Amino acid sequence: MSKVIHKNKLKQVNKKNKARFRTKGEIKKKNKGRKNKDIITQSNQTRIKETKESRKNARHQIRKNQREKTIQEKRKLGVLGSPPKILGLIPLDNMANTKILSELIQIYCNETTNTLESPVTVYSGKYKQNFTIIEAKRTLSSILEVGKTSDIIVFVCDGGEAIDNFGNHSISALHAQGLPSFVSVVQNISKFPSKDQQTTKNFQIKHIQSHFAQEVKVSNIEHFELEQFIANSSLDEHQKYNPKDLIDWIQNKSGIDAFLRRISSMKIKSLNWKEIRPYLLVDNIDFQNYSSNEFGTLLVSGYLRGKSLDVNGLIHVPDFGDYQMEKIEIFNDPLLSKQKNHEKQQEKQNQEDIQSTLFPDPSLQESLESEKEQDFMMNEQTWPTEEEIKSAEAPIVDLTDNISNQFKQLSVQFVPSSVDKENQDFLDSQSNDIKDEEFESLLESFDINENFEFEQNTKKPVLLEERAKEDMEFPDEIDTPLTQPARIRFQKFRGLKSFTNSPWNPKENLPTDYSRIFSFENFSKTQKLIIEQHNSESQTVSSGNYIRIHIKNFGSNSYKSLSKISPLIICGLFKYENKISVIHFSIQKHQAYSKPIESKTELLFRCGFRNFVAKPIFSQDSKIGDKYKYERFLQSERAIIASVYAQPTYGSPPVLLFLKSKNDDEKEDDEKMKEENQNENQNENQNENQNDIDNNDIDNDIDNDDDQKLFFSDENFGIFVANGIFFDSDPDRLIIKRYILTGNPFKIHKKSVVVRYMFFNPEDILYFKPVELWTKYGRSGHIRESLGTHGLMKCLFSDVLSNQDTVCMSLYKRVFPKWGLKLKFKFSIFNFSIFKTKTKQKIESKQEK
Repeated sequence: MSKVIHKNKLKQVNKKNKARFRTKGEIKKKNKGRKNKDIITQSNQTRIKETKESRKNARHQIRKNQREKTIQEKRKLGVLGSPPKILGLIPLDNMANTKILSELIQIYCNETTNTLESPVTVYSGKYKQNFTIIEAKRTLSSILEVGKTSDIIVFVCDGGEAIDNFGNHSISALHAQGLPSFVSVVQNISKFPSKDQQTTKNFQIKHIQSHFAQEVKVSNIEHFELEQFIANSSLDEHQKYNPKDLIDWIQNKSGIDAFLRRISSMKIKSLNWKEIRPYLLVDNIDFQNYSSNEFGTLLVSGYLRGKSLDVNGLIHVPDFGDYQMEKIEIFNDPLLSKQKNHEKQQEKQNQEDIQSTLFPDPSLQESLESEKEQDFMMNEQTWPTEEEIKSAEAPIVDLTDNISNQFKQLSVQFVPSSVDKENQDFLDSQSNDIKDEEFESLLESFDINENFEFEQNTKKPVLLEERAKEDMEFPDEIDTPLTQPARIRFQKFRGLKSFTNSPWNPKENLPTDYSRIFSFENFSKTQKLIIEQHNSESQTVSSGNYIRIHIKNFGSNSYKSLSKISPLIICGLFKYENKISVIHFSIQKHQAYSKPIESKTELLFRCGFRNFVAKPIFSQDSKIGDKYKYERFLQSERAIIASVYAQPTYGSPPVLLFLKSKNDDEKEDDEKMKEENQNENQNENQNENQNDIDNNDIDNDIDNDDDQKLFFSDENFGIFVANGIFFDSDPDRLIIKRYILTGNPFKIHKKSVVVRYMFFNPEDILYFKPVELWTKYGRSGHIRESLGTHGLMKCLFSDVLSNQDTVCMSLYKRVFPKWGLKLKFKFSIFNFSIFKTKTKQKIESKQEK
């Protein structure tokens, strides 16, 4: 009989009271942000007691503060007592005339205050604003410099011409660099019949609007009737016309009045990477030679913009490097004093106009040292053992004998190549050392028809485009070399159990170049603290002042080329921004450039205010564990990280990459070489076998089409190929190159498989036996043993293989950027190298000794 258990419903159950022992954290987790209605904080009580009038007054105060903040931001530029607004005039077609537009603005404002031919500064009495006008040439370098300098970009196009392809690509490059506030001007609508004027204007507006996501403000400027008054010369030649009639026509019919009203009232969009640092547009430049006449003091004058400038910091002159300051002179505002006195002042400032002068403190001034001195005595030093001393005293043994002369003989017989006569004689002499009996026994054991299928490579050398396409279809796959043992070819590589989880020490096997660079413990926190502490420095000049900077130790030859640059903009550097480290850029290939770009190709980087030439290495943007896979090519529609040795830049500025375009002489030499190669290929039946093309310094064969030469090529920059932003500075970033060795299943018996064509001798199989195998169909396995002497190996897998499957082995090696940084391409006027230091000269002299 089953036992029945009755529950006692009358049993007393005490209440669980845990509130006494709960922590505050457990109470917060349980409440999940909810509060009791009966518990009201003091702030809530005061808010409940507020009357309707007090709440209305609070909203009014908030609106008033916001309005005052907006007005103060507008008054930072243009108004009296502040730097003038910089207008950058950029032509979008061949018929656009920026010079006439600049002259119309000058005539409308009645007076000019220019210290150089360009830029020109004018004052509008009607709108009480100052404008500095800069004209861009029809080159990509000039357009990008003007776009970087300007507060407002004015896109100028002709009413009868559509925006050409160069204008389209210029807008694309400006988008990549960062666009400030911009407007558009359409010229000469009046030359069309009255019935077609509105249609033409609407067409131009629609075409311009298609390049921008936001609404574009378009102004109409007429100078068709004025061309008989104004030619490409000064205004003094037009005194035969009545100046008053000329000014009245410009004020009433040209459209300049509406244009100035629009740009004087529009909101200025600031670029963060530019506004977080001090910079100035140079109005006046001068040079004072030292006694040696090789170096001197460079004097630059202009309005300080952005943040305050520290006299103990460094100044960067684009394309010329970093320099220290001798002193900073602060002047009275020349535009403000002119409007008060209504008198013309001299271009050079008198000593009475100097408000104050700041001198650097030698103990606090930043050093120009950009790299560390190498100390080879700091390398690992161990006392040799007795066995090592004996082995060093023993006669040197040729290690190539261990590879065996038979292997050399086989490579001569079965791998034909177009070697020169000297190498052929050397190989013939090596083959004579082997006895005929040994060679015949080798031939008998070497079954070519069954185990090997050597094909004579009669193809042309692989082009860059074909290798890029092959890298897309079969990434990282490589053939095992026939002329060299795999254990020697891949001796720097290692196998990993898991690319994601296997450990890799970032401090092991570092190159000697790492002893020359600086490393940030945490780059993002460092730049945040330095930018915050910069404005609290005592010896700083606040933004908005008109200053003259004395830059010491500037080369006299550099000054000759610097004086020709217009516009010229210089910037101040933050702490540690001149220290060389490993920096990374997140870049993407430009959609209009279709040619492949190989890793370690020489590229020009335009990062913020810095320009430098380097050879980057590419890696994937997606992080897999603590490692990043190396990429051989910059492929389209894929985000890539480019790593170089260079100075970091705070603020994540945009970066534009340019590829050096070949000169006409170089193109002729390439064509001659191609013709010679074709003639040789016709005469010869065999070509060199290319098995492993590593990432060496290979000059890219870039066939510049006429379109690419017209739209991208520039005499100073080259070809615009990619763009992105500054990503990080981290020397410990693990960039891992992967090689995949492949083999084919020869015989399959359940999970046991005989694999061939992965290796070609048993020594290599024994060397790579610990490395794990995998297949493209998802099987994993390992090597059991070697079969025979020709590279067959028995492998065991996790499941049965199919005949269509491919057996793979992954090998990994860490790669580093290539040392060497220049400021310009070789075809520029001057070449500079910041790494020719005394330390390097000492090392070279020691090596020669």
